[in-house]
Amino acid sequence: MERNYWEKKGREDGRNGVPSADQSRSEAELQIERNYEEKMDNARKEYEKEITRLDERIDRSLLVNVTSSETSVQVERALQHEDDSYSDITTAHHSTKLKHIVSEKETEFRRLQKDTQDAIDSVNHFKKTHSLVRTANIPESRTWSWGLLVAVVVLETIVNGVFFGEHVAGSIFQGISIALLASVINVLVLGSLIAYSWRQKNHKDDWQKVLSLSLLAFLIVCSLLVNVFVAHYRDALPTDQPVASHECRLGNDERIASGEAWCLLRNELFNLDGFMSYMLLIIGLAACGFGAWEFYRMTDSYPGYGRRERKRKEMIREMENSKKNALEELKRTWDSSHDELLSEHKEDNPFVNWQRSDGAIRNRIKRHEDHKKEIAVLEKRCSSDIEIYRAANRSERRGQPYPPEWDEPWKADWPPLEELNSLQLCPLSQAEALRTKESKKVKEQLSIITACFEECKKDIAYITRLEHERNV
Repeated sequence: MERNYWEKKGREDGRNGVPSADQSRSEAELQIERNYEEKMDNARKEYEKEITRLDERIDRSLLVNVTSSETSVQVERALQHEDDSYSDITTAHHSTKLKHIVSEKETEFRRLQKDTQDAIDSVNHFKKTHSLVRTANIPESRTWSWGLLVAVVVLETIVNGVFFGEHVAGSIFQGISIALLASVINVLVLGSLIAYSWRQKNHKDDWQKVLSLSLLAFLIVCSLLVNVFVAHYRDALPTDQPVASHECRLGNDERIASGEAWCLLRNELFNLDGFMSYMLLIIGLAACGFGAWEFYRMTDSYPGYGRRERKRKEMIREMENSKKNALEELKRTWDSSHDELLSEHKEDNPFVNWQRSDGAIRNRIKRHEDHKKEIAVLEKRCSSDIEIYRAANRSERRGQPYPPEWDEPWKADWPPLEELNSLQLCPLSQAEALRTKESKKVKEQLSIITACFEECKKDIAYITRLEHERNV
C-alpha cells in the first residue's frame, strides 16, 4: 500500500510542479527518508540491546588477547598466582556469621547454665539433707489435676444447687449461687490444706510430724463441721412441708436460715432432716476428700521435694529448648553458607562459562551479520519507494524541468554500522584447569566453614554443660 501511495503522491506532485527544478528534494521524499530512518533506528536499538545481552554472557576472564595470542592478564593471574584474597574474605564472612550466633547467645546460655546448675544443686542438697535416695515423684503437668478439681467444684455446685433450689425463692439458679461458695471452700481451700498437712506428716523431723498430724486432725474436723453446717442450712431453709417444732426453728424465713443452721449445729450435730440432707453431707465430704487427694498427687509426698524437682526440670527444659534453637539456627546458617558457596561455584564454573561464552560469541557474530542484511533491506526498500515517487512525478510533468539530483540514484546517508571487535576464547583445557582449581578452592572453603560449625557446636555444649551429681 505504501508503494501505491507514493506513486499516487508522485503523480499529484508532478502535476503541481512540486518540487521545482531549483529544489533538491520534495517533502514526500523527506517523509519517505524519515519513515525508513525511524525503522532503521528501531532496528539499531534492538541490535545494540541484543549485542549487550550477549556480551554480558561472555566471561571476560576466558578471553585471549588476539594480538599476542596469549591469555589475558586475568587468566594468567588465576592460573599462575595464588590470589585467594576473595576466597579468604568469603570464608571469613561465613565463619563470622556462625561465631556471631554463639557470641550473641553466650550471655543467655551462661545465665541459664547458672540457674539450671543451681536448681540441680538445690535438689541434690535437699536429698542429702533429708536422707532421700529416690527420685521425686511428680506429674509432668498439673493441668489434668486442676481440670479435675474444677470439674468437681462445678459438679458439687450443681448438685448442691439442686438440693438448695427446692427451698429458695430463686429455684435452682439461686441454689447454685449459694452452693458455689461452699464448694470452693470445701474442695479448693480445705482440700489443699488437708493435702498440705498430710504431706507434712512425712517429714523426717518428729516435731513437724506431730504438728502436721494435729493440723490434719483439726482440718478433718473442720471439713466435717462445714459439710454438716451446709446440710443443716438446707434443713433451715423455708419449706412447704410441715416441720416439727424445735427451739432452733425461728421461723419460715430464708434470711434467718444461717442462724437456725448454727443453732442446729450446736444442739443436734448429726440429726439431719431427711435423706437429701444426709446425701448433701456425704457428697460434700467425698468432694473434699477427692480435692485433698488430687492436691496431694500434684507433687511429691515429701514436703518441699516436689517443688525443687519441678524447678530443676523446668530449668533443664528451658536450657534444652534454648540450646536446640541455637543449634537449629547454626544449622540453617551453615546450610545457607554451604548452598551459597556451591551456587557461586556453579555460576562461576569456568567450563560452563566457556561453553556459554562460546555460544554467545557465535550468536554475536551471527546477529551482526543479520543486522547488516536488515539495514541493506531497509536501504533498498527506501530507495525503491523514492524511485517510484520520482518516476511517477516525472511522468506527470509534461516537459517541465525536475531537480537535477533525480538523474542520480538515491543513496542513504545513514551512520555506518561499526564492526564488531574480534573475541577469541582461551583453549578448553585452560578452562578445565581453572575449573579444577576453583573446585579445590571451594572444597577448602567448605572444609573451613564446616570446621567452624563443629567448633561452634562444641562451644555451645561447653557453655551449657551441667554437673548432675556433684557434691554440694
